[in-house]
Amino acid sequence: MLGMATLMVFSACKKEDPREQFVGTYDIQVVGSLSMSASGQTQTIPMDSESTLAISLSNSSSTSVIVEGWYNSVADVSGNSIKLDQEQLTETYENGAVVTLTFSHERGTLSGNVLTFKSNVTGVYYYEGYSIPVTGTLSNVATKR
Repeated sequence: MLGMATLMVFSACKKEDPREQFVGTYDIQVVGSLSMSASGQTQTIPMDSESTLAISLSNSSSTSVIVEGWYNSVADVSGNSIKLDQEQLTETYENGAVVTLTFSHERGTLSGNVLTFKSNVTGVYYYEGYSIPVTGTLSNVATKR
């Protein structure tokens, strides 16, 4: 009887880790557009991509998780909200073009199994001596498997 009472007391004192609700594999849909402007002309490139995200606990902080997949970042968790750290991506193409993009993520929300957040994109497209600014906004909807 004493053992059961002790177990109940320890169970009642145990705090849940809010990061646990985010842990898992997600199917993510990324929708939005990127725009490049040069010489008074703007080219808009629509984005509609599907991929995966894996979120796991970070050992470096009691409020952090690790995000890998479409985005690769550390994220801060508070309750049911998440904020991915800013990240940078550089890609070089066969034609010699180089694109450097910075993703600044807004705080997102987990509701049930659905994680939503927006990403603001800035960067530069380098090609044959030209530097063309790139901007855009992406909406991210990730559903936990």
